[in-house]
Amino acid sequence: MKTPEAKSLPGGNPERTKDQLTEARQAAIKNLLMAYDGIMAEAEQHKAEARGLSLLEQAEGVLNKAERVKAARTAEEVEAILVERGVDFRTTAKTQAAKLKERRGLNLEFVPSAPEISPEQLAAINEFFGSGNLEPLVLPTPEQFNTKYAEAMYPAAESADDEARGTTNHHPSWWKQAAEANYQITPDETWGAVYVRSMQAELLKLQTTSHGANPVILQESIQKPNYIDGKQSYGTIEGREFDKDPLIPILQKCFGIGAKRFGHSHDELTITFANDAEKQSFLAERQQEYTAKGWGDYTFTRQTLESPLTLVQRQIKRVFKDKSLPALKFEVRLAPAISFNLQTVLDHPENSKINTWEWSADTILDKNSEDSGFRLNVGNSDVGGAGNVDSDHRGSHSVNRGFRLAVVLVK
Repeated sequence: MKTPEAKSLPGGNPERTKDQLTEARQAAIKNLLMAYDGIMAEAEQHKAEARGLSLLEQAEGVLNKAERVKAARTAEEVEAILVERGVDFRTTAKTQAAKLKERRGLNLEFVPSAPEISPEQLAAINEFFGSGNLEPLVLPTPEQFNTKYAEAMYPAAESADDEARGTTNHHPSWWKQAAEANYQITPDETWGAVYVRSMQAELLKLQTTSHGANPVILQESIQKPNYIDGKQSYGTIEGREFDKDPLIPILQKCFGIGAKRFGHSHDELTITFANDAEKQSFLAERQQEYTAKGWGDYTFTRQTLESPLTLVQRQIKRVFKDKSLPALKFEVRLAPAISFNLQTVLDHPENSKINTWEWSADTILDKNSEDSGFRLNVGNSDVGGAGNVDSDHRGSHSVNRGFRLAVVLVK
């Protein structure tokens, strides 16, 4: 990113002189330039750190807003520009911590790996997902996701808070049962312990690719539908309003006319191929695995080399480029299992009462803490809602399983 070098306003109409600006414009520009000076001073103090680059990007965003204020035609336009909001993950962290303490008795301090997303950057992302669909979350570290956290967020029965909020939230009946031997690190390890260990590994993966202790994401909050016939669509409980889901065009490009979020394997949603030869090699490898395990034919129905996740990410980055916005490093992924639980328990009990599953990003680990080939599913109200965690093979298709996306900020 090119460092802003001057405090003067870039661009704008040279014929529009300062004398022609309204009092509102002049005041707004003055305040924005003062904010710019403050950010640049702080950036100088952190110039050798990742924080310094982030501050420079913020400074560029302030200048961009000042340019738009200068071009505004009315005081009302100036006010609208000034009240635009981005995402301040520090505020999100404080709000989450307060809710978890009040509702679950958890005393957690969240240190967001990235401080904020500018209004312009958020608007660019929302051009794809739609305004109000993405919500910020600050995830716990693997250490914070300990036994106390698991018992509070994945209880055996709904808490008084869950009941008051109408949240279906309890772990499935097999949570306390002994896991299969191939998954057990110790002879008495339960399925619940295997799930927690796998979710901790996903958090560690996110933590490793982020700027700090607690990973930050923007996660879809879209309503998932109840199962009807496999053709239900996200956006309403009934699942019959097909224009509510922003992913439909991408899914139809990948899977053909009529495609929705349901019925796709984890492989189909997440794996991108460089060319057809790489795809054919992958399919042959998967078929060998299926044949060795006696599972029959491996099915891969996606028509494109690129996954839906890759296509969504590319489309958002194109918006950033077209608008000449400061770069934002992010990846579009399936939402982690823990973030579905966190979002649903804290703010979206309605998604806990729906009888469909969702794929998560998480790999379920075997006894050697290696990829078992299975992925975690979450969210079915019949077996726990927000507290439901189970698994299926990455090549499996189910018309009762959809997915939600997360925009993950990375370093």
